[in-house]
Amino acid sequence: MHRHLTSRWTTRTVTAAPASDVRLLVVDDYQAGAEAITAVLLVEGYDARCVLSGHAALELSAAWIPDIALLDINMPEMDGFALARQLRQSRKTQHVALVAFTSQDERITHDRGVAAGFDAYCQKSGTTDALLHLLARMTH
Repeated sequence: MHRHLTSRWTTRTVTAAPASDVRLLVVDDYQAGAEAITAVLLVEGYDARCVLSGHAALELSAAWIPDIALLDINMPEMDGFALARQLRQSRKTQHVALVAFTSQDERITHDRGVAAGFDAYCQKSGTTDALLHLLARMTH
């Protein structure tokens, strides 16, 4: 059975091109991983930043509103589902495209992810190719 590393759950897209115009926020409590993904996104031309918690994401998005947010699911204090719900409830961030960026299988995250307001899913893997392809599809 073929496993999908990415999936679109809604048709939400970001109308910003080139990539340097796309603000991308990485939210992950694993600092080395968050910094590595952010570095790749910067090299690819995105205006990318990372934070290490849901609370930090809410603080940052009060002043710097991303176009796309990659949210880890398993984080202490505020998990990715709770953060997604809060981002959807705010007038400032309700339009942000949300990607569940997790090591969990899509079957585990899909129903709760859609209910929380996620637009897409990307399984963390050894390479960033799947993520970059998903982001490219979301920004056209």
